[in-house]
Amino acid sequence: QIMDGELYHFYRGNDNRYYFDSDENLNKVANDRAAELGSEELDAEIVRRLSEYTRRDPNRAVIACPPSPAEVRDDDFARLIILPPAQSKNSRAAERDHASEAAKAMLAVCAPDVRRTRPNTLLFLAASSDGVREMRAAARRFLAWDSIINGSRRVAGLTGDRLAQCRGQLKEADDLLNNALSNAYRWAMAPAQPDPQKAEYDTSGWRQIGAQPDIADNALQRFLADELLVDALSPAALARRLQESIWNGANPRYHLTVDELWDLLTRNIHLGLRLRHREVLEQCLAQALQSGALARADGYDAGTGKYRNLSRSIGESPRPYLTGATLLVEPDLAQLLLDESRAAAAAADRAAPAADPIRGARAGGSAPPPPPDPHPPRPRRIIARKTVARQEAVSYDFNTTIRDEIARVMANAGCAVTVEVIVTGNHDAGISENAVRSLRLNSDMLGITLDDNDSTAGAAAAG
Repeated sequence: QIMDGELYHFYRGNDNRYYFDSDENLNKVANDRAAELGSEELDAEIVRRLSEYTRRDPNRAVIACPPSPAEVRDDDFARLIILPPAQSKNSRAAERDHASEAAKAMLAVCAPDVRRTRPNTLLFLAASSDGVREMRAAARRFLAWDSIINGSRRVAGLTGDRLAQCRGQLKEADDLLNNALSNAYRWAMAPAQPDPQKAEYDTSGWRQIGAQPDIADNALQRFLADELLVDALSPAALARRLQESIWNGANPRYHLTVDELWDLLTRNIHLGLRLRHREVLEQCLAQALQSGALARADGYDAGTGKYRNLSRSIGESPRPYLTGATLLVEPDLAQLLLDESRAAAAAADRAAPAADPIRGARAGGSAPPPPPDPHPPRPRRIIARKTVARQEAVSYDFNTTIRDEIARVMANAGCAVTVEVIVTGNHDAGISENAVRSLRLNSDMLGITLDDNDSTAGAAAAG
């Protein structure tokens, strides 16, 4: 019993009888190799597995184990930072909270001596210190058995039962490490900003989440459920936030552009609204402008205090066209200004002198000019046309611009809009039969009307 597990060629059989064999005892080899491994090698295997979350995320929304704050760019969309095992959340009061320290460092800077400007885009996931100890023990076992089968130190001559033993032990160690990783990374944190006037952040709000195989998705779903991360925002919720923080905030503002609003949301944690990406804001703004929860303008003249093309929708209207420079205006102020403008226009109409239809001109004077027609003739049809000489000039972006810009304005004016694409080909000597046949086949496949009676190929498709 004293020699059991201590000698390379000493075995104990299933009947508890001991014997020597010329083959090495693989359990003894694995135990010795496990004892040789240092914490750096163990953490490297854990980081390798965590890095898979970054590699398989096409949106770059998960960053696993960044070695320094400089590895986390100052982007304007939400990211989940998975901290490395060395930056663990303390399991006991006497232990150091490496996770909170690392989170504060990343919130403060994005490169040496470069302050991070968009801290409200970062969320954090960390392992507990107890969990790190379990992960390292599992990694130690896995790496030991892996070295026996693979790599430069693999044991030669593994066949039959001995090879099956190694593969079984390796599979068991691999599963054990994956389970330990899921159980360890269960501490999620969304930073807070107690004082809006200071770039100081509270990173103590760690919350424990349930264990799931996909630790990144598990954390993100918890943030969404707790509304610490938002991927769909209602116009009412946005209007309430703007009322509290912008229109009636410490430094009240009555208008701002879409770009300025997005900057405020990504820069200021104290606003309490962390959006997953900019599209969430733009979709909400479009709905808010359609319903009248917000007003818009094309610009503001600080000298006169007047807005240019101020408007507020009442009831449903076509989806508005937004750019970063679109001006968002506080709805109550906009409504007041619009009402005043309408009242002033009505008063001006009432004060204007009316022409005398019987007497005509005053004595000694000339006849007044006829009043303008209050209902001048309006065009019943508008056609926007552009002719290009080269096929290369007709691009997808060109057609998209016509549909999105010209057709949108017509639709907003209440027109029944038809978008037609017309391709005309002229040839003085006549178009060959092969070309005409090919055009007919392609036109039939595309649902296009082809007219070749006068050697002109015309294609029209309703948009």
